[in-house]
Amino acid sequence: TYADHLFASAGVTPNVALELDNAEAIKRMVEAGLGVSLLPEVSVRAEVALGNLVARPLADEPREHRRIALARRRDKFLSASLNAFVSLLSRE
Repeated sequence: TYADHLFASAGVTPNVALELDNAEAIKRMVEAGLGVSLLPEVSVRAEVALGNLVARPLADEPREHRRIALARRRDKFLSASLNAFVSLLSRE
């Protein structure tokens, strides 16, 4: 998958506890502070506008190819390894 490619190219082995195939369920899990996710930017616009999620564009991602964003809770602490992964992907 695209996410697997991103992890592998970053030299990161994800610690996956749960996988979901429904964007709404994924967003609710992220809002609950249960991790981060790579989602289509359009699917998180409302939550970002409300301040429930923070979206970051991915670094070095061709804009014409695919628009996805990393979504996470604004007010939740990230572990050092997760923070490093977010920093690697983000263009803040």
